[in-house]
Amino acid sequence: MKMLFLSALALVSSCAVYSQDVYRVGWQENELTYFGSPFTSTSAEAETRVSAANQVDPHLTRFLMPDRGGLPAPGIAWEEMPSAALHRAYLASLLMVAGGNGMDIASSYGKRELNPLLKGANGTFDMSSVGRKAAIASALALPQLYLVRRSAHRMKALTVANFVVGVALMGVSAHNFGASAHH
Repeated sequence: MKMLFLSALALVSSCAVYSQDVYRVGWQENELTYFGSPFTSTSAEAETRVSAANQVDPHLTRFLMPDRGGLPAPGIAWEEMPSAALHRAYLASLLMVAGGNGMDIASSYGKRELNPLLKGANGTFDMSSVGRKAAIASALALPQLYLVRRSAHRMKALTVANFVVGVALMGVSAHNFGASAHH
């Protein structure tokens, strides 16, 4: 169990470090904001690119922003846009919750279920329970996709919450696996 958790954590962290995103370089001049063409790069390479450009022309300060298929809506401050690293951490937190739910399903299947929402016809966790658990998990995750749009603050909070829930679900599944070994 511990090895499975560590393997999942290593996979998520390696994806976050080496993945590439699409960025735009922006700058302000005469109270207008300009943006360069989108380019694909790792976050470290993109930051190096902007830093080098700022050293060449120190009178014009450039900034980096992730390109999410368009520019933010009018009235949205650039600082409120989630960074690419935060976006990857948020997606990793969703994977953590999905993994925790999967492990909980695997550890509960065919056993007596105490939760009345998930209890099958014969009082055990069965295929109908899997469907209900998936529906509940989806109903909790889908509104997040709306809540985190263009809000770094909400994305940070939900990232932490998702990691906590994922770890809790993995703890419950570890308990379930341990309980089945003793009976």
